[in-house]
Amino acid sequence: MKILYVIFAVWVFISGVSFARTECSVKSDKILNIHFLNECDFKIHLHVSSDEWHRLVIFILPKDKIKKNIYPRFVTQYFSNKDAINIAKSLEKCAKWADIVEDSELATNKFVASYYAPLEKNPRKYSFDIYFISMLNESKSMIDVLGKTSSHVQLFFNDPGTGKFSIRMSIEDAKELASMFRAVPNLEKQAKEKVVKADTILR
Repeated sequence: MKILYVIFAVWVFISGVSFARTECSVKSDKILNIHFLNECDFKIHLHVSSDEWHRLVIFILPKDKIKKNIYPRFVTQYFSNKDAINIAKSLEKCAKWADIVEDSELATNKFVASYYAPLEKNPRKYSFDIYFISMLNESKSMIDVLGKTSSHVQLFFNDPGTGKFSIRMSIEDAKELASMFRAVPNLEKQAKEKVVKADTILR
């Protein structure tokens, strides 16, 4: 019996046969640049895999060059493709709330939703939390420019190893990020088409 296992292992090695599934990914054409409300500038890229997950890659650019060694160069957050539309809806909900608090002159800090990476990409329970925050503008000059309230969205990327990393973004940036997540189903379709092509031509 052992001899058969050895023969099989040698055959697999020589023939180059792999029992892993083919995987391809597609990168979104959109890049979200965030320049305000933080100590750093951020460039957010979206990559979608054929294997039912996608990831945000956030490049971190400290405004103060002295602090460039304090921050990681980038952070990666994984999501299930099935969650993409719900994440988009959560971000869009924040835009609706911004209008409501403006009409109601309401200051609040409210949890919106939490999402977790797919199990195989989530060995240490990485999570992604969305908060909606609004503040009352007190000075006349701020009210004239910004309205009665100022609202923004705060994203928390939870890493059990390094702790929480957060990004504050404007409501307009949140809408743009929502549109990136809404594109995930179409990008997943493109990635799966690439898998078919790879399996066809790479024999």
